[in-house]
Amino acid sequence: MGSYTRVDIREGIRQDLAAWAISAPLVTALDISSRAVELSDDLDKDLVSNKCLLEIDNEVMLVADKPEDGRSIRVYRGHMGTTTATHDAGATVKIHPPWAWTDYELNQRIIPQAIRFIKPAAWTEAVSSDFTWSNATHECAAPTGVSYPSGYLPLRLEVKDSQGIYHPFLGWHLYGSTFQFRDKSTGARTLRCAYVKWQSVITDETTTLDNDDFLEAITKYGAFLALNSLKTN
Repeated sequence: MGSYTRVDIREGIRQDLAAWAISAPLVTALDISSRAVELSDDLDKDLVSNKCLLEIDNEVMLVADKPEDGRSIRVYRGHMGTTTATHDAGATVKIHPPWAWTDYELNQRIIPQAIRFIKPAAWTEAVSSDFTWSNATHECAAPTGVSYPSGYLPLRLEVKDSQGIYHPFLGWHLYGSTFQFRDKSTGARTLRCAYVKWQSVITDETTTLDNDDFLEAITKYGAFLALNSLKTN
């Protein structure tokens, strides 16, 4: 199991882009209908300009304009397809320039695309738990996730003998999510399967990469995608 999370991937992409958000605390709580974001007194008003993006929790807001005091900023809520939500006083407000990339965009679009792009090369060998091939049958269900043509690809099957030792097992093929065997079993057999596990898209902040070797490839391609979207826009 790897040790790098989506947070690490996101920060790696930001490091390559040299694009970090400026953070400030939210002074007054926001309800769903409010369009005024109040920032702290010590925030330089020049940090926020028209069409800047503010990100609070999982919501992105587009700056419409701001008064001269630079504190109460009028925004359009639920920008970039995010959901309008309530936000507590003291929540972190991330300030992005109009051309930059929010955490939401990195999480929802860029990082998933980068992981899917490297999928043919980003795999880890894994071994299943024991499973049973029942007596007098020609088939048994594959471990969860192992299937053809989609899913994890089996590399080899092993059978456990009476001493608890595993040996190579031949004469099988995978059809859908079922192993089919050349011969009928003459007794219940205990099997295990070694398979290729592709790196799946990460959908939360704590799940780690299957293999840390892929971190740099994901961050580099993620930075490329981010720059390409900037050029397109």
